[in-house]
Amino acid sequence: MDDKGRIKLPVLFKSQFPAADEGRFMLKKGLDDCLEIYSLAGWRLEEDKLRLLDRYNPTHRKFRGQFTEGLIELSLDSSDRLLIPKSLVQYIHNAREVIVKGELDCIQIWDAKAFAKFMESDPIDLHNMSIEISKYIDEQKAKK
Repeated sequence: MDDKGRIKLPVLFKSQFPAADEGRFMLKKGLDDCLEIYSLAGWRLEEDKLRLLDRYNPTHRKFRGQFTEGLIELSLDSSDRLLIPKSLVQYIHNAREVIVKGELDCIQIWDAKAFAKFMESDPIDLHNMSIEISKYIDEQKAKK
């Protein structure tokens, strides 16, 4: 990230945004210690999920507020850079070295040091997570 808070988006990621979006996308604070970029269509899918929450339920309301924290529509500049607003730069610790990581439905931007720490895992923890995730997936399949 440069001094002005700009990040050059790798061509591979840029090509994943629909042409109809004209270089526009949604940026927000991620659930983990990162930022998340969504295509406009991808963000509409997230909005559809959020609309299912009960706005009169305090837990739902708090989650929706935190999930959409810092949400802003941005465009790439002529050099395919995105300017991260100062209000969001703090969530990646004003890092100069960042990791741009693809996820299934979004692109994450991490402070490189925070990402390394996030990825540190004890093999036993990873094993236990895989068992929990496997059970969850089996439950979801059984519901269908």
